Amino acid sequence: MRLRSPSEALPLRSPLSLPLPSSPSPSPSSSPPTIDTPPPPAPPPLPNEAVLLHRARALAKDDPRAALKLLDQHERRFARGMLVQERELLAVELLQALAREDEARARLQAFRRRFPDSIYLRRERAPR
Repeated sequence: MRLRSPSEALPLRSPLSLPLPSSPSPSPSSSPPTIDTPPPPAPPPLPNEAVLLHRARALAKDDPRAALKLLDQHERRFARGMLVQERELLAVELLQALAREDEARARLQAFRRRFPDSIYLRRERAPR
């Protein structure tokens, strides 16, 4: 193997000046190669949960019975959801608005037992 002299050296090119390899443009019918990766985890149900509560809150003033039905639906679908505390407190407010004081009181007591450290209870106990 013979070494080249500096005068015989190949011209240096910047990687930026090299032509890019051409790749066929994907046709709409061709699919990308498959890779065996697990599917991403399912997103948390918060958006659907929030939508139901938002609808119930929007109905609360004009139609508390309908709002309470939405909260019942929320409880069936998201019994252990992220917004359970908000649902329960809204239910208490709606029951009070419907003059169902005994049910409102019972639901609030159940809330206190279930969530004794709730931020909502701390706010309730805060001096005013």
